[in-house]
Amino acid sequence: TDRSWSVVLAIPWDVLQEYANCPAPPRGGDQWRINFSRVEWDVEIRDGQYHKVPDRPEHNWVWSPQSAIDMHRPECWGYVQFVTEAPGQATFRPDPSAAAREYLMQVYHAQHAYKNRMGQWATSLEELAIPEPGAVQTLMQPTLCNTDEGFEATAIYLTADNTPHLLHVRADSRLWSTVVEAPQESLKTQSSTD
Repeated sequence: TDRSWSVVLAIPWDVLQEYANCPAPPRGGDQWRINFSRVEWDVEIRDGQYHKVPDRPEHNWVWSPQSAIDMHRPECWGYVQFVTEAPGQATFRPDPSAAAREYLMQVYHAQHAYKNRMGQWATSLEELAIPEPGAVQTLMQPTLCNTDEGFEATAIYLTADNTPHLLHVRADSRLWSTVVEAPQESLKTQSSTD
């Protein structure tokens, strides 16, 4: 009976660079998102061959929790931080966009559920009945608007140097960030007058 197994992978940086949208090889301090999944089915041996046991679901193991049986949620993947310091000398830097990302992905999933139920996209965040975004709301109310491709939702977050960034998510689940050009004070004013 097998007692363990292991996997060793080597992927060239130039292959990863094609999809990374950031330097590859990474620089010290860069963070990438990654997850691993193992799926196992219950099997029985018949006539010397493995056969799946019918009507039994698979067992899933993942490196970081997905909040659903769905490996295709990169916003839930774990963080890998690349370092140049000696082992044990580097400190992990929390992702400043984490709260905004979590909130926007709630909007994304709620929008798709709404469309499945109603046959169209919601036109306001109120229609989606998502809980208040908490820390994300400190600068500016999140927004939701319909587009030719579906919808786009946005929320603000601050980087470690207090630079405001606008995080976007589209109907195809693409997330991206842009620097906010407006001064931080005007964002607070806009939030309080909306």
